[in-house]
Amino acid sequence: DEKKYCTTTKKKEQWLKILKIFEKLDNNNEMLDLYAYYKFWQYNIDIDGNLDYILIDEAQDLTNAQVFAINKFVNKKGGIILAADPSQQIRNNRRSMAELGLNIKGGQRYSRELIQNYRSSQEIQQLCKKYRDEPCLKMRKDTKSDYCITAGPPPQLFVTNDTEDTNYKDTYAQIISSVRMCTEELCIVPENICIVAFNEPELLVIQQKLKEELQINSDLIYKDKNFSFKNNVKAGNVRLCTLKEIKGIDCPVLMLMITDQTKQINNGNIKPEIKANAIYTCITRAMYLLQIFVPKYCKTSDLSVAVLVNKLIPEDEEVEAFVKQYRKKQANEISLGKLKLQDNEEASVVEETLSKILEKSKYSKNYHISTTDDLRTIGASAIKTVVETVSNEIEEISLTNIVKYAENKI
Repeated sequence: DEKKYCTTTKKKEQWLKILKIFEKLDNNNEMLDLYAYYKFWQYNIDIDGNLDYILIDEAQDLTNAQVFAINKFVNKKGGIILAADPSQQIRNNRRSMAELGLNIKGGQRYSRELIQNYRSSQEIQQLCKKYRDEPCLKMRKDTKSDYCITAGPPPQLFVTNDTEDTNYKDTYAQIISSVRMCTEELCIVPENICIVAFNEPELLVIQQKLKEELQINSDLIYKDKNFSFKNNVKAGNVRLCTLKEIKGIDCPVLMLMITDQTKQINNGNIKPEIKANAIYTCITRAMYLLQIFVPKYCKTSDLSVAVLVNKLIPEDEEVEAFVKQYRKKQANEISLGKLKLQDNEEASVVEETLSKILEKSKYSKNYHISTTDDLRTIGASAIKTVVETVSNEIEEISLTNIVKYAENKI
């Protein structure tokens, strides 16, 4: 509020600087989520709640501003139905639903778990479950969509002979060969084939090779605003999509191209902590046939990739050893729990205090602290030997008790 804030000359100068920033944000084509939320709050937008009910799919990725707006769309007597899979969250973290004015607790709440899978074959679903349940990936396992109604061929992994110097030449050749087999031998129409890659440059190469070698057109479906699965005027075209944009799309045949994940340019602008979620989301899109293409030197370029390879070819000793070291680390860790905090200042104090107490042990490097983007939740885990150094004076090892102990000692 300008009138309440601008009580001194200095504050008025600060306010003018803030207004200039707001002006730039207003002119930005892609409005920042938190700024959009601020605009809703600033103007107290009231849409008169003209809807009785609203159904939102992929609710795990709703942004702050979207949750705020949805709550305004529905009248007080109506209701909101949210369908979500926490394992498929690939967007940024947001504040809690309650903080944004959407109350999903109390007597009016009705929650039901959907466990019947109507999309993927049993073989694909089994791979998805094995991948999601891998302990070292630390994915949320709230969902149990384990029942399928269809059968199909087992998912396939193609390990290509590419090196860092071949620029995925063999991988592209394998993908084109697979498309040829699907269209010419299995009589699969091109529009039922979707090829997924981490980045657009790989898709453009594939698009060119499909045209030159197979005379098949293709579409970057995430960029074509006029694209429609229902009224597809481009029938006969193979579909191309990035890993980040594949969410919500059903693919009878899905081909996933893995690139070297040790190089940041290849990660598709996906945060490391949610890369496993993105890969999991992608493979759940496959309905009948799932094919993974990975260069030999990329099999252990990232834990999320290595786990996928390990689930498909567990006899690969190199990949098994790579994943095993993470499993061992996970097995030796004790979770100290999580604390939900009132504000950022409290989170900073707790994090600093926890660091001090654990650093006093002789195993100072064998613990880690994780926080959310807004620092309202803090979590920690430590190697068992670290916990033992403080357990003598603490009845129960937990984040709360360690912080209490630290505050008394420091």
